[in-house]
This record gives sequence, structure tokens and C-alpha cells, in this order.
Amino acid sequence: LLETLDKDSNNHSNVTLIYTNRSQYAKTTKCNTDSSNDCWNREHLWPRSLGVGDSDTFKSFSDLFNLRASDASVNSDRSNKRFGSAANGTEHSEATDNFYNSTLWEPRDKMKGDIARSMFYMATRYEGDDSESDLEFNTIGDICTFLTWHLDDPVSQEEVERNNKTF
Repeated sequence: LLETLDKDSNNHSNVTLIYTNRSQYAKTTKCNTDSSNDCWNREHLWPRSLGVGDSDTFKSFSDLFNLRASDASVNSDRSNKRFGSAANGTEHSEATDNFYNSTLWEPRDKMKGDIARSMFYMATRYEGDDSESDLEFNTIGDICTFLTWHLDDPVSQEEVERNNKTF
């Protein structure tokens, strides 16, 4: 499904990767568990270890509003870091304009609002009802930071189209 949702609008054989903004061939460069090659995989914006769970039995695990195509090695480097301001941290060597430190990951400016809105959705949607995940903002980041990111990076046409396809 990410091949459709994150399809590169300029090259329909490719996906656009969330942190690098790189267009990558969708079919043969998708990787499973090996992230040592230059391949892409499924990024859980709200990491499994921070409440989403690690099984398809949890709806939050496979919720498409939380999943993005990502460079596998960058995804591995982000790991389960919370989102936040890491401007005094290290710029990622492959995903330039993304910064990180030992606990925080700050995405590039163009994706901050998209990610913030995904986090708002996830925290609102998953309240622990019916044996589902109970996702709380304090596990993934600071609500004020997400609000700022939302305001500073307005909804783009690409985000509208992706959300409509996801719906």
C-alpha cells in the first residue's frame, strides 16, 4: 500500500521517502529485515515500542496514517526516538535537514506539519478502547512542539491527496 500512498508524483514507479525526500524505485528496492543495503521499508512514525505494539492484532500497528516509506538505514537510526527539537544535535548524514540526539529526532521542515498531524490523529484515535493501544503524547513528543510544527508547515496538496487515498 505504501507504494501507492507514497508514490512519487514525478515517477510513478518510485516512492518518495519521508526523511530523505529521495525518490526510490518501489519494487526491487523494498527490503524486509536487512537495512544494510540502500533499500526502503515501512516507518512507524509512532514507534511500536512507544505504544503502537508489534503485532497486526493492534489496529494502530497497521494504521496507514502512521506508516510511511522510509530509507531503511535512516529508519533504523531514528529507531524509537521521540519527535522534538534537536537543532543542537547532529545532522543526519543521509537524511540532511533532519537532526537528532540520543533521545530526539527532528524531521526536515517540510515534513514537520505532516508528522505532527499524524501524531494528533494517532493520539486521538487510539484511546485504549476495545483492547486497542492507548497512545499518549508524552510518549512520542511534546504537544506544544507538534502544534508549532502544524502551524509552521501548513497542509500541502500532497498531504491532502495522501490522506484521501488513505481514507
